[in-house]
Amino acid sequence: MSTTVGDTRKVADQAVGQITGRADTLKSNATKSLLLTGVVTLLLLVLLLSTALARPLRTLRSGTFDAMTR
Repeated sequence: MSTTVGDTRKVADQAVGQITGRADTLKSNATKSLLLTGVVTLLLLVLLLSTALARPLRTLRSGTFDAMTR
């Protein structure tokens, strides 16, 4: 009977080890994915903001240039 309990404990310990390893892998992959998503989102936000700011500045510069040439 003690052999059965020992074997059961051994199998349970192996299962816990495998589950823990899989959980660690999933956590690592999720962290990498979150980081990549954050960086891409930040880059897109910077691109959109720079475009939104550049157009009015270009219009202002053009209007200033036109006023100076008159």
